[in-house]
Amino acid sequence: ITILSLDDENQASFGRAGVVAPLVGLLTPDLPATNHALAEQLLGAIGNLSADNPENQASFGRAGVAAPLIRLLTAHPDLPATSPAVAEPLLRAIGNLSWDDKNQASFGRAGVVGPLVGLLTAHPDLPATSPALAEELLGAIATLSLDKENQASFGRAGVVAPLFGLLAAHPNLPATSPALAEQLLWAIGSLSLDNPENQASFG
Repeated sequence: ITILSLDDENQASFGRAGVVAPLVGLLTPDLPATNHALAEQLLGAIGNLSADNPENQASFGRAGVAAPLIRLLTAHPDLPATSPAVAEPLLRAIGNLSWDDKNQASFGRAGVVGPLVGLLTAHPDLPATSPALAEELLGAIATLSLDKENQASFGRAGVVAPLFGLLAAHPNLPATSPALAEQLLWAIGSLSLDNPENQASFG
């Protein structure tokens, strides 16, 4: 499913065939510890099925995908260090699903903000050690921040300091990793859009 859903037509076909609910049903908090390979493939499938596919994004939302994904984050806060191969597709799934407005709100209500800011704070070296993972983390923050409630919650959770820390620690990022630099600047822009409190914090 993970590989096949890279194809747009297969994405749609899997969605119509009812793949969403069974995949959500497999999401358990202990999965990264009990079956690392299954966790990696399951999260990869969810991320690929929801990439640029509004119908599947909405279907995952209706199936209640937000809460179990957040439980994975909170149950395994050291995942970027202990298992980046699981952390990366987990963050990609959250980011892809969050292009749906209702999913943005669902993730916010499920408590996504604190764990994401926690990852950002606890792993300031991600741009050097795992740039792809850092890119997914920043992309998820940026997309979730398109929701005004999430935007404000990120500000209250102290997202500004670790974002500035990344900028200060990696001044050559536009040259060494332009895709990551783009995600970082997009996150700052998304958090600041029409939000005077966050703008003042960044200032």
